[in-house]
Amino acid sequence: MLNRLYTTTFAALALITAATLAGARIADDGGPDIDDLAAMKAMAAYSTPGAEQAWLAKFTGEWTTLVRHWDNPSAPPMESSGMAVCAMELGGRFLTTRVTGQFMGMPYEGMGSTAFDNGHRRFQYTWMDTMGTAIITGQGTLESATDTLNWTTTMFDPVANADIACRQTTEWIDSDRFVDTLFVPQAGGTELKVMEIVYSRSTPAIPATNVPTKLPAPKPAVPVELGK
Repeated sequence: MLNRLYTTTFAALALITAATLAGARIADDGGPDIDDLAAMKAMAAYSTPGAEQAWLAKFTGEWTTLVRHWDNPSAPPMESSGMAVCAMELGGRFLTTRVTGQFMGMPYEGMGSTAFDNGHRRFQYTWMDTMGTAIITGQGTLESATDTLNWTTTMFDPVANADIACRQTTEWIDSDRFVDTLFVPQAGGTELKVMEIVYSRSTPAIPATNVPTKLPAPKPAVPVELGK
């Protein structure tokens, strides 16, 4: 019942907003009514999955994870393992990710969503996990030559009691491995690499047109060294 109410409310708001914007454009232009066909084409272009959503579908499947975390850049990183399950949702429009494992000696869970915004022509993601109570957000662009997503990520630093803008990359190593790397800003305009997560595929990718309705149960993680 609640879901139905939300759906009806959002649909009504969308129609009201569209009508309001149309009225505003007519009033500003002083011309004829907006071409309904052009409006429908614009909405279709905005809502239809395309090449960028197909690129995101490469992440679907189950993955083992190897996490390397640096507290001190001159010391060896701390390592932990886990697993991730990724799936395309809502007709191949959004990539959802759920992660379980260990981090800094404690059980860890995280979940997030990644999308390509057809309107603003950029990638977006949100992330939440058991290491905090805020939602981390990021915006990024794809570097096709290296198959790398370059992110600007905003997160809260509880030590500084302030938001910080970090640089993050998601880079494909080959068809069955990719790595997420996080860099945090330092004094003097430098940055520090603080985390690296290597994902190794444990199941085949799931086509965006054949999205599972329920995520598979996690399997035990098997750490995989980068470069092997």
